[in-house]
Amino acid sequence: MIRINYSWLLLSVTEGYDNGSQNYRHVWIRTSPDAGTSWGTFYDMTGDLIYIFDECIVPSVSPTSDDYIYFTYQADTEPGLHIQGDEDPAGDNYTRVMSVYKPDIINSINQTKIVRNENVSQNYPNPFSGASTVFVMLDEPATLSFEVTNLMGQVVHRIAEKPYSTGKVEFTIDGSELTSGVYFYTVNSGDSKVTRKMIVE
Repeated sequence: MIRINYSWLLLSVTEGYDNGSQNYRHVWIRTSPDAGTSWGTFYDMTGDLIYIFDECIVPSVSPTSDDYIYFTYQADTEPGLHIQGDEDPAGDNYTRVMSVYKPDIINSINQTKIVRNENVSQNYPNPFSGASTVFVMLDEPATLSFEVTNLMGQVVHRIAEKPYSTGKVEFTIDGSELTSGVYFYTVNSGDSKVTRKMIVE
């Protein structure tokens, strides 16, 4: 925990991104405006598509900053430890250096993200060839959009933004319109989004 502009920042890792077969640890940041008496929203620093399948370990934040907070972490492509008999093969690890604009996490301390990992389901069934369903549990009314992208980042299916009521929202994906392979689906609501991996057979 370090002090930044009269606020406190906590950087940590936790398991929280489940792709249906493995659970990846992500880097999270949380800030406090009153030296730890109260804390704001957790922000997943590695939730973007380019980092979402990083197994994140050993995070470290710089004790100095400017308009940005700088941090590093070690990234592996698969969770688990090869030397302890994990089924994944040994591979290279990488050290990533990242930054986050301070107002994005400090000025938004009282805002709650509408779309979070815990309220967006993994599509079911997965893998699939026919229809598959994604559920979103809303704590309050919200405007959502939904899209599916391929490995090249091309949008292959989209449900336009529209308002939804509190409770369960259901999105259906028609696998018969997609070729076999790996895809990603993203639920968006304003500045918050959740992306998960799915497989079409």
